[in-house]
Amino acid sequence: MSGQHNHYERRTIRRYRIRKRVSGTTERPRLSVFRSTKHIYAQLVDDQTGATLVQASSKEAAKKGEGGKTAASTAVGQLLAERAKAKGIVRVSFDRGGYLYHGRVKALADGARAGGLEF
Repeated sequence: MSGQHNHYERRTIRRYRIRKRVSGTTERPRLSVFRSTKHIYAQLVDDQTGATLVQASSKEAAKKGEGGKTAASTAVGQLLAERAKAKGIVRVSFDRGGYLYHGRVKALADGARAGGLEF
């Protein structure tokens, strides 16, 4: 039964495949996404120095009970873009973290683009 994986293993395989190609620099940091069942987290990472430059999460971005998790993800993207622009960061590389580009991950990306980030 080789070749069969649960969804956690499939995400890990996708995540490593993406990370082989996507790397953050000081000029163009990596926008890394982590999605839990309740919250979504995003951070801009400079992989050359191993430093997190900016971060945002749904714990701080949206007030509870307003629009659900997808709306919170959009708010996280906008908050991250706002903080990044304050530090002079406009261009980023998007790392979806092995998640499918759909739902909350897409909402976060759309929010970041609406906030002024380019990727």
